[in-house]
Amino acid sequence: MKTIVAFFQDTLRAWYFPENTWLARWLERIWLPGLYLIGLFQWADFLDWGRIPLGMADWPTVVTPRLFVLQDALRKGLFPLHSLKPILMFISNGTEGITDRFLAIPDIILSPQILLLKVIDPGIFLLVDLLLLYSLGFLGLNLIRRKYALGLGVFSALFLLFNFNGHIVDHLFIGHATWFSYFLLPYFVLLVLELLEGHEEWGWALKVSLLLLAILLQGGIHQYIQLLMFLGLLGLFAAQFRKTSWTAVGFSVLIAAFRIVPSSLVSSNANLEFLGGFTTFNEALRGLTSLVEPAQVAGNISRLNPYVAWWEFDYYVGWMGLAFVAGLLFLGWRLKVFSTSPYGRAILAPALVLALFSVGRLYKPVFLLHIPLLDGERVGSRFLFIPFLFALFLAALAGQRLLERYPIKADGQLFLLGAFLVLFNDLQQHLESWGIDRLSVISDVKQVDPALWVVANHADPIYQVALIAGGAISVASLAVLWWLSAQARPSPTLAEP
Repeated sequence: MKTIVAFFQDTLRAWYFPENTWLARWLERIWLPGLYLIGLFQWADFLDWGRIPLGMADWPTVVTPRLFVLQDALRKGLFPLHSLKPILMFISNGTEGITDRFLAIPDIILSPQILLLKVIDPGIFLLVDLLLLYSLGFLGLNLIRRKYALGLGVFSALFLLFNFNGHIVDHLFIGHATWFSYFLLPYFVLLVLELLEGHEEWGWALKVSLLLLAILLQGGIHQYIQLLMFLGLLGLFAAQFRKTSWTAVGFSVLIAAFRIVPSSLVSSNANLEFLGGFTTFNEALRGLTSLVEPAQVAGNISRLNPYVAWWEFDYYVGWMGLAFVAGLLFLGWRLKVFSTSPYGRAILAPALVLALFSVGRLYKPVFLLHIPLLDGERVGSRFLFIPFLFALFLAALAGQRLLERYPIKADGQLFLLGAFLVLFNDLQQHLESWGIDRLSVISDVKQVDPALWVVANHADPIYQVALIAGGAISVASLAVLWWLSAQARPSPTLAEP
């Protein structure tokens, strides 16, 4: 009996601390693949294994027509300059903003995996694309785990909160497949922490620019813009990082010119209306802690934001998730866990500014300035997701450091294990409530005829010049940054004989 108890206690310790023992190594070899497969199954089940109702909610307007045009272009071997039927870009003041200039749409998916559309249908493509991005996200999370020596317990909580919070679940439910780019964000966190640790060089700007390019190619225009804003604010508030962060911002824009320049032809005529963010702090708290099901969405539209539905406010992590994040951040600050690191100080200011932009109409003055790119963000509540993201990761780092500094006994370890199970249950309940098979609760079926969404190229000199000019700027900028990065690397020296 004592042997069993001792083994259980050793297993609990191995779950909390990344020690170099045979038990810890074997637990890691079993736990991490199991965790990955659980997430893979959850997301595949969430998308009903590719049986996506492409005629419901935002799927037939935001995603489906664009995938059909891409599929037609690939199967016919054509360059998709124009679509036969104009494609929806945005809703403004009750009217639809549309264009047939296909490559001028800023949030179409142009990542390399679109080549799969030549042989598979859009529903299966979306499933494969999501699982691929989820896998890349898991790899990014694991890189953070290894670099910062996170135990399996803390890492598992971070895994759940990152993958299954209300923000990402609801947007994928409603048909925002461009939010797949969300799963690339662990790499952005890694790069920011790398900068704060003193890695200021051209190579860092190159890595950030390529990452943001990948996010943009995945259709993540909103993530792209807000990451640029974060880096800009980081340089504004932290002078020691200003040159590097602003260099990364500048080159990220230049390298993306092949997408930005054509998009400016249609976005410049857009009469977009600012839609606002969380109406009150209580609404933000409710978004974090209240499980609102799809059937309740219509009853959650505020007269202050009549065009913004609940999925824009839902950041659900449950009370246990909020306690994990807020509690660990508070304890980490109070007990000076990060007293010798620049993480908190450098990240706090830009995160607070973005969080403030998520409230009410505080971002509207910036929006009304019509600064290119910045005027593309009109749903204020979305600004919370970058501060939310950094809060998750810093809470995990603080939690692990606190465990190391203040070891807990077996009863405390059991309590934390119970809290983890409650967190898992809460997020699981939310995920099941917002499964894609429940779209019929809030949406009727719209007819989507693939024959209407085909390539129909025609003469359009201004548009074609914009594509060529944007492409030239992108290639030249990437070449320059690549050269500067190579020049900055220390030259290898021959070993002494």
